[in-house]
Amino acid sequence: MSAEALHVLHMLSVGTLTVDEANDLLAALGTPAEPAIASASPAARQDDPFTPLPPGTPPAAPRFTLEQLADLQNAGVEGRYVGALRAALGDHLTAEDLIALHDAGVDPQQAATLRDLGFDGLTVGQVIDLQEAGVKASYVGGMHEALGKRLAVAELIELYEAGLSPKDVAALCAAGLDDPTIAQLIMLQEAGVKANHLAAFRAAGLDTFTPEELVELSSAGITPGYILELHEAGLENLDTAQLVLLQEAGVDGDFVKGLHEFGPLDLSPESLARQRLAR
Repeated sequence: MSAEALHVLHMLSVGTLTVDEANDLLAALGTPAEPAIASASPAARQDDPFTPLPPGTPPAAPRFTLEQLADLQNAGVEGRYVGALRAALGDHLTAEDLIALHDAGVDPQQAATLRDLGFDGLTVGQVIDLQEAGVKASYVGGMHEALGKRLAVAELIELYEAGLSPKDVAALCAAGLDDPTIAQLIMLQEAGVKANHLAAFRAAGLDTFTPEELVELSSAGITPGYILELHEAGLENLDTAQLVLLQEAGVDGDFVKGLHEFGPLDLSPESLARQRLAR
């Protein structure tokens, strides 16, 4: 028996082909039908999963032509792979889809886990994008748990390529980062702002800064301790730009306290910066 005929029989065994379709393909290959599939009584076929659907009912899955079967075989796509992927992603998968998924190295088990995570409408292209980016189903599940919501495929790939792990994101959220956007998470990651930075600001009662402001403060080397030092010297309710101005001018708590000895002063950040730079 030829390799093509064996492949037809294997596709029959996993349910990709009906008995009649397998017989037709075997006949086209010039291979006599096996007695086990050439005939079967109505009673024997009543519970046969390969029994053709009633007239007028659309097939559950696209059936393969002889040419497509040859393409699947040449690509190394086995019947059990077809069955597993269709179970995971849907019966709509075509021969072309299956070959593309196989060539990309998509694991049916990973695809099934993605489905169980709520991705029941993934396109073939999206599954391949996740595979090529190296995003595993465990990463997807971890991110969903960390953020408490389902992310789009493109967002998951962005986070993965930025080097953010589910553990990193969970720590940031636990430190006070509330419902961050994907752009904010990546911005914090690229700026080197970790969960311990956020926790330090929060512990100091400085939890009103946005992620963008935290990045600006971190880039300027401004710590919670520096801000609290200015508070003790009488400088409160400073915005990010004012804090950066004072930091760059070298204004600290001791400098401000020293100025108090000369009586009432203009304590605006701009005035303090000018006075510090003039010395």
